[in-house]
Order: sequence, then C-alpha cells, then structure tokens
Amino acid sequence: MNLLKHQEELFFSLRMAVKRHSTREIIYKSEWLGYLPYGLYHWVEVDGEEIKPSSPDSLHDDLSLLVKAGALKVVKEVQINDEDNHIYYELEAE
Repeated sequence: MNLLKHQEELFFSLRMAVKRHSTREIIYKSEWLGYLPYGLYHWVEVDGEEIKPSSPDSLHDDLSLLVKAGALKVVKEVQINDEDNHIYYELEAE
C-alpha cells in the first residue's frame, strides 16, 4: 500500500482497535449538527470506541483509499436522514 503518514496512522489505529474489541467491523458516522459554524461532524467507531485520526478533515477520503487499497471492505451504507449516514466497513484479513 502506498499511503501517506496520516493514513498509515489511521490504518494502524483501526487495526489495533479491531484487535482490542475482537471484531472486524468499523463504522464511519457523519452527522449534520444543524447550524454553523459546526456543520458536518464525522468520526469512526470500533465497537463504540471513537478512533481519533490525526487528520480528521480527510477521514472519508482516507477510508475510501483504504477500500481501494484492499485493506477495508464496505459492508453496507445506511442513510439515517438527509444529512446523516453510517458506512459499515470490515477490516480485510491480514
């Protein structure tokens, strides 16, 4: 995989979290807070634990890159409402 440093850190954090929680499921969540300046908030969870990336602004793009690289697989996408959604990923076997 040809990843940037912050993407490698995100991938490492995800791998450690799935090991800690004995699961392979990773959930990307986005939520519109409804007013500025806050706007869209997004994060990643593994079994309820929030994983804090070093570069949160590019989180969705970084996860998409990990899918293209074969490290993650999209399991399903759930549209909660017009602004909020959850994307379920599975960490591919190492």
